[in-house]
Amino acid sequence: MQDYDEGFARNLNRLFGSGALYEGMADRPLYKVERSDDQEVVTFYFQDGGAVGFRAEGDCCSHSWIEHLEAPADVNGRKLVGAQDERVGQEDGEWGDLRQFYQTKFRLDNGETIAIEYRNDSNGYYGGYLVREGL
Repeated sequence: MQDYDEGFARNLNRLFGSGALYEGMADRPLYKVERSDDQEVVTFYFQDGGAVGFRAEGDCCSHSWIEHLEAPADVNGRKLVGAQDERVGQEDGEWGDLRQFYQTKFRLDNGETIAIEYRNDSNGYYGGYLVREGL
């Protein structure tokens, strides 16, 4: 595997923590979680009527999107108890660029997980990350 830059925002989160990204989500019973049809946003809906969305973003000169959402069939009533971000791989793109694969896993109170897999295409100097939507 070659050297790569994970991206400015991901490096900042690594240095200072990503707690604010997930703030206010723990101990709130979920209603459902879904990915938008355009692969832009994953939204966590809570039983209290609130919602938190995440969009895949990329640093300058790159493109990011949400490739997959893996979640249990029924998350209604489950609570989030943890989150972990990781880079899971890369491959060469069609035009000599680099495609990087990332994943954020949310652990539920019953031990199951919700996984958001997102990707980033760039020239290899940039990376992808999740940003919280103001829902």
